Amino acid sequence: MSEVQKNVAAALKQLKTLQAKMHAYHHAMSMIYYDSVTTAPEGTDEGRGETLSILSGESHALFASPETDAMLKTLEANSDALTPEIRRQAELLRRDYQKLNCIPQDEYMDYQKLVNRAQTVWHQAKGANDFASFAPYLEKIVTARRAQAHYFAPNRDPYEVLLDQYEHGLTIAQCDAFFATLRETIVPLLADIQARGKAVRTDFLDQVWP
Repeated sequence: MSEVQKNVAAALKQLKTLQAKMHAYHHAMSMIYYDSVTTAPEGTDEGRGETLSILSGESHALFASPETDAMLKTLEANSDALTPEIRRQAELLRRDYQKLNCIPQDEYMDYQKLVNRAQTVWHQAKGANDFASFAPYLEKIVTARRAQAHYFAPNRDPYEVLLDQYEHGLTIAQCDAFFATLRETIVPLLADIQARGKAVRTDFLDQVWP
């Protein structure tokens, strides 16, 4: 086996280990979230937030590390030796690495804690129809997301940065053109329905059904 083959084999082994560990972290955090919206007693969000913060910090340290960067560079430099599936995995991991590596670990941990607390407040506010109590948390989340977008691409519109991360390649201009096309058709259609359409039955909403 040549030196290049040995390096690729070691990188592939490291990739498999990284994916298994990241899956474990994400699985644990997902189960904690699931517990929070199902059977977790009230008043437990503070401890849960600390746990999620620590787990997210560990996953950040594992993924956004020099070792991960070096592993991806080895795979990228030898992409011809990879299967199409592994090559694509490396491409997606590089994108995720670039996105996460630019966010300071302590801010990433604080963000996970904030989202956990906001989720609890949101459930309470929804039940009480009290948006005002949730509004401060929403503002903090938006501020944090703006900061994360700025870390990643300081010269781009933060909304477009996050839009691209959610749907790679999508831009504000494309969204504006798409919704403008919808508006040209749907607004006249709705007006026509309001002018000539019949009222939709709603009595069934208040009836008792087996």
